[in-house]
Amino acid sequence: MKMNATAIAGGSLTFSLGWKFEQGAGFLAGLSLAVGVAVVRALEAEGADLALADKRRPRPDAVEIMNIIGDVKGKNAVLFDDVVTTASTLCQAAEAIKAAGGRDIYAGVTHGVLSASARERLAKAPIKELVVTDTVQHDSLPPHVTVLSVAKLLGEAVQRIHEERSLSSLFV
Repeated sequence: MKMNATAIAGGSLTFSLGWKFEQGAGFLAGLSLAVGVAVVRALEAEGADLALADKRRPRPDAVEIMNIIGDVKGKNAVLFDDVVTTASTLCQAAEAIKAAGGRDIYAGVTHGVLSASARERLAKAPIKELVVTDTVQHDSLPPHVTVLSVAKLLGEAVQRIHEERSLSSLFV
């Protein structure tokens, strides 16, 4: 599955996944874990359905995915998150999507901190591809993790600030 260049916003950065829809690839459901529904709205404009992961925190250091709200059965899904350290939320959401009948699962994360336990979870999770930016350096990552550079975006931001131009169009 490939998607049209779709923005993932989180924290203060935005990047393009570069996936493209292919005919016959199946319907798509976009799920935002933390970065807001506005990010998923771009997928909706491309004909994707919107779904939400109902997340609860029973304790400050724990998370539970209670439900997937929306229809993901027979659909590819794209998860979005701003920061992933332990990958608990991301992996639980992917498992919940699979349990609800979802097909291939992709994820985009702005800042992939990815602790050792996160890498172990991701290796076992039903996530076909995880895209992260290079805002956090890693020695090694699982083969299904793709790293995108934010250098061009940051360079453009610095240039615009220097020229006293707007930054907002970089993040839309």
